[in-house]
Amino acid sequence: MDTTTSSGPTTGLDAQGLLRDLQGLLKKVEEDLRRREQGDGATAEALKGRYAEQARRERTALKYADWRDDTLTQVAAARVLSGVFLRYVEDNG
Repeated sequence: MDTTTSSGPTTGLDAQGLLRDLQGLLKKVEEDLRRREQGDGATAEALKGRYAEQARRERTALKYADWRDDTLTQVAAARVLSGVFLRYVEDNG
């Protein structure tokens, strides 16, 4: 299926292909962050400290494991989107 457009700012962009690729990259980055959290005591402690602070301030009602998973997903998404933005800036100066 050809999802390219013929006019506008997305000329030549395969939006569905880009989305699929970025979703795959997001999963890889999330897995990498989870491995890092499990393998590095300092990273795990930093996350636990951040969670404790947010729980103390009543900014989360999630259990730690759920909060951690959500947080790691947000961090992974930020990394992926930062890369997309930087690439756009490089390409479009």
